[in-house]
Amino acid sequence: MLRSAGRPKIVRSDLPYWIAGALLLLFSVPWLFTNPINGDTGFFAASGEAILDGAKLYRDIVEPNTPPPFLFGAGCAAFGRLVGLRAEPALILTLSFLIGLALYRTNAILRQLLPRRPEAIGLLMVVALYCLFPYASNKFGEREHILVGLMLAWLFGSIAAATQLRRS
Repeated sequence: MLRSAGRPKIVRSDLPYWIAGALLLLFSVPWLFTNPINGDTGFFAASGEAILDGAKLYRDIVEPNTPPPFLFGAGCAAFGRLVGLRAEPALILTLSFLIGLALYRTNAILRQLLPRRPEAIGLLMVVALYCLFPYASNKFGEREHILVGLMLAWLFGSIAAATQLRRS
């Protein structure tokens, strides 16, 4: 069983990674809100809003994809209605927040998995941040991006659990 790794601490050797991560977010997140949303993401958000208004998936919304992206869109649209946002920015904001939580948990797992390699943890976190925000750019919010962003912590948690089993 994985034990809690606690909060990530900022130490002097991690400072370049924190600065790199902050710069990546500073330049990529505003881009998400100022550029047009891609077709799939917009469709998931609009379909989620339609589901909240009573539309039925596969009857009123014709689409061959499975329900999870549409249910995610409905959840984001519901959040948007609560805070006064349209469905599209609410989806981007919610997904950004969830990816942030996944990265936070991934950092804690990596600290447990690689306790003697803090520089490797910092580098892996900056690479993951880059892949999930600026590199994704116009693909942000597509179903593959949602899946990868949210399974990151699960992936490293599975590696950590397997490593602990092998050690015992």
